[in-house]
Amino acid sequence: MEFESGDRLKIINIVGGVDNKSAGTSYSVLGLVDALSRAALSSQVYSFGANCRTEILSDSVSLTVFKPALVNVPLVGKIGMSGEMRRFLFNCPADLIHLHGLWMMPVLYAADASVERQLPFLISPHGMLGKGALHFSRFRKKVFSSFLQDTALNRASCFRATSEQEALDIRDYGLKQPIAVIPNGLSIVCSQPLSAIHNRTDQRYVLSLGRIHPKKGLDRLLRSWQLVEAEIPDVRLKIVGPDEGGHLADLIRLARSLRLDRVDFLEPVFGEQKMEMLAKAEVFALATLDENFALTVVESLSCGTPVISTKGAPWSGLVENQCGWWIDHGIDSMATTLKLALSLPDGELRAMGLRGYHWVGRAFAWTEVAKAMEKLYRWLAFGESRPSSVSF
Repeated sequence: MEFESGDRLKIINIVGGVDNKSAGTSYSVLGLVDALSRAALSSQVYSFGANCRTEILSDSVSLTVFKPALVNVPLVGKIGMSGEMRRFLFNCPADLIHLHGLWMMPVLYAADASVERQLPFLISPHGMLGKGALHFSRFRKKVFSSFLQDTALNRASCFRATSEQEALDIRDYGLKQPIAVIPNGLSIVCSQPLSAIHNRTDQRYVLSLGRIHPKKGLDRLLRSWQLVEAEIPDVRLKIVGPDEGGHLADLIRLARSLRLDRVDFLEPVFGEQKMEMLAKAEVFALATLDENFALTVVESLSCGTPVISTKGAPWSGLVENQCGWWIDHGIDSMATTLKLALSLPDGELRAMGLRGYHWVGRAFAWTEVAKAMEKLYRWLAFGESRPSSVSF
């Protein structure tokens, strides 16, 4: 991978946590710094976790994990207070501060450090300013933003959005700084989609994989499945992922009340097991209410599996690249599309998946994302030419 020559960049990355393998920010932040580690760039990643530690991830990337204070205090324990993290941000070598995610005290620490040290301050909200995301824990977020966060957001030099829709969400929140639209990346390691390697099993299934959270629209997916299950008796629905806030119990109760017979709720899977499960699915279903990116869509397509996504996620490219469906919200809309997808011949589904595999290989490879991010960093830190990803 070739990068532009020039002064060596030193980046501080701040993220709420990287230990949860099911969280998109865990993958995207570590994936980005790994991709950039081959450039003339050094990164320090600061995060929170249950145990304090420092890890050397590569010759030019280190990870420091702090244990937040007051974790057992209601409300306060969730916002990530750490005087030690704050002191580190004020003293470590840096040309730029890059904050990933919102609604925690590191937003303020990063903003204060950028002002004190006169450093550029880049924020990647990772979907946390979307209308759907703002709806959850609405009162707590309103208080936090009014008294703490909004001042910090207004200090940002630039925002990085992962899609045009997220850029609109940033503008709708009232923020007027420049915005760079650069997607998350994915490591494409196979010369052919996994669906061509792993034969689909005798038991056909639709897969929904990710956090089990109300904003994912899984209750709507179950109600859609009720309209599908009787008509397509040889297919199961698999909902896979970690439970958040006890929402899994709500979904299990709903499935029972709807008398669904072919729904499986499964523990989260990772690595090769996750990719194999994606590859063997007939289709991946994303019923989300609001999503800035949805990495699982890219992962599914990279395995050669077509995708059905609601318009709660920015995936019009599914239609443009003929590798899936981008549908309106609603139970009937999802049910109709599931019936259509599951009625297609296997060869047609595989052809759609192959188109998706080639598309994400072109558009979302980490090598390309890293090049775009380095140009953004150099513009902010050194005043080099403004990259094409940036708009005002």
